[in-house]
Amino acid sequence: MRPLLNVEYEILGTLYFTETYHKIIEEVNYPENIVAASLRFLIENKLIAVLVFDETEKKLVKTLIYDKDNLQEYSFVATRLGLNMHLIS
Repeated sequence: MRPLLNVEYEILGTLYFTETYHKIIEEVNYPENIVAASLRFLIENKLIAVLVFDETEKKLVKTLIYDKDNLQEYSFVATRLGLNMHLIS
């Protein structure tokens, strides 16, 4: 895998704990389209997990199925691999 871009590194830094899409946008100082593209890269490379609210369980759960064009509907958290990449970058 290629080295992380600055925006990807900053996003991973916000995801040590679960965050919403909108909170990530607030925390990193990049245009929304750049953040969205970076989130898609991080998801595809298994550096972050996508979470959706499960009405039955009344909590956030990981999902493998998500709409990459509507990331604002999800929350995110770094995976173990993502945390390791953030620490060594």
